[in-house]
Formats: sequence, structure tokens, C-alpha cells
Amino acid sequence: MTVIFARREDFQAIAAVKKPCQKPFGSDALRIVAFSDYRVQDHSLLLEFIRTLQPTPNLILYAGDDVERFHTGSRNFFEELAALSTHGLCAVVGNDAPPHSADAPRIRLLNEVKSARSHIRGADVFNVHEIR
Repeated sequence: MTVIFARREDFQAIAAVKKPCQKPFGSDALRIVAFSDYRVQDHSLLLEFIRTLQPTPNLILYAGDDVERFHTGSRNFFEELAALSTHGLCAVVGNDAPPHSADAPRIRLLNEVKSARSHIRGADVFNVHEIR
């Protein structure tokens, strides 16, 4: 059996932000809703909370684990959250990626990182590590 180990260059390549996403902003204030590690909480409660905010947030930021929870059946909660802000939602995967250890096979490790990031999608949903 051949085992291929992760190299520093592999992680640098998947962690790099290649091209920034730029959007015009015509205000003196930036209203951000930021949250992380929404592991067991009810998405509907979060949606209701953000709907009550006045003025509307400009940007919603998510940094955390369990990004697959934001897709249930045909619902994309990332997209629903993005629709509640003027500039959408930016997300970055937390600890869903396995630890960077010399014991983890390189191919499996890279595929798991890519798989976790694939859940960050939808209209006005931006993966912080993806080229736009």
C-alpha cells in the first residue's frame, strides 16, 4: 500500500485567496452580522433574528464547522441568509478539514477540504477561499 502525505504546498494552494471579490459600497457605516460554529442551532431562528434587524445588515459572515447543515433537502440556508443582507454572505470552513498531520494521506485530506467547501454556494454566497 502506498501512502501519500500532505505537503505544506498543498495546504498553501487551497488556503490562498487568489482574486478578491469587489463590490461597490455607498455608505459611511458597515453593518456586519458574524457568527460561527452553528452546529446544532435552529436555522429558522437565525433567519427570523436577522429579519428583525433594522437597518438591514450589509454583510453576513460565517466561520465555522458543519457547513453541510446549511443544506437540507432543497433548502440552502446560506442562500436564504445571503438574501437578508445587501452584499450577501461570506463563509470560511472551520475545523471540518482534518488536522494537518504527517499521518493523514494527502489525497484524502485535500478531498475532504474541497468537499466541505463545496457546501458554501448559492446566490450571493461567497466562499472566502474561492476565486471569483
